[in-house]
Amino acid sequence: MVFEHEDNIINDQNTAIKYIKEVEIPVSLNLGLCYLKCEQYHYAIKYCSNVLEKEEENDKALYRRGMAYLGIGEFNKARTDL
Repeated sequence: MVFEHEDNIINDQNTAIKYIKEVEIPVSLNLGLCYLKCEQYHYAIKYCSNVLEKEEENDKALYRRGMAYLGIGEFNKARTDL
């Protein structure tokens, strides 16, 4: 991920949104994984859902949220994601 912009200044909203997505999605996926590994399933669901609001077909987010749903016994939701 490289942010190339003259003078490191974001001059328009579309550029800002692009940069936010480039950072927000990987960070949210990583937080989802961390919370999943720590068995903090509700937080994992929250961060993976955040990604899925922006990218509905994100495989990592679907898998991690599905595993978190399994962790809290929400089997139908887990099946849908997985």
